[in-house]
Amino acid sequence: MIENWLHSYLIDSVQRNLCTRIYCTTCGAMEFRQGVFHALAKATNQQSSPLHDRESTVGITQALADVRPSSSDVGRLEAAARCLVFDICHSIGEVEAARILGDSWGGNVLRRMQEHHGAELAARRARDEYENPASARKRHEEKKRIAQEAHQKRLALKKERDRVWRESQRKSDGQTDDEA
Repeated sequence: MIENWLHSYLIDSVQRNLCTRIYCTTCGAMEFRQGVFHALAKATNQQSSPLHDRESTVGITQALADVRPSSSDVGRLEAAARCLVFDICHSIGEVEAARILGDSWGGNVLRRMQEHHGAELAARRARDEYENPASARKRHEEKKRIAQEAHQKRLALKKERDRVWRESQRKSDGQTDDEA
C-alpha cells in the first residue's frame, strides 16, 4: 500500500522512466522536477506554482520523510529520491533537510549522499595534493634521499666485502697482517 502522494509520484515517475539525473545536460530532469510540484499542488488542492518557494519545498520534504518504500521498490526509487533530496537541499539547506527527514528513508538517502560527497572531496584533495608542484618536488626529494641512503648501505657492504676479500688474498699469499 502506498502511504502518501509523493510515494505515488515517485513510483509513477520510475514506471514512466522519467529522467532523474541531477545534472542532466539534455533535459535537466525538468519533467520529474516539475511533476513533483504538480503532484504537491494536486495533493493539497492548491494551484501549482512555477516558483519553488520554501513552503512547497518543506511540504515536499515532509512528504519524503513519510515515504517508506517496500524492499522491492527501494533500488528503483533511489535515483529519484537523490534528485529530490538534491533539490531540497539546494532550496532549504542540508541542515534543515536533515532535521525534517530525520531517520526516515529519505534521511538515509541524504546521509549516503553526504558521505559520498565527503569521499569525493577527500579523493579530490588527495589528487590535488599529489599533483601539486610543491608536493611533487617533496616526493622527488624524498625518493632521492631514500635512494642515496640505499646507495650508502651498498657502498658500506661493498667496502666490507672488499676488506674481507683482501684479507683472504693476503692469507692465501702467505702474508700476515704485519707484513702488509
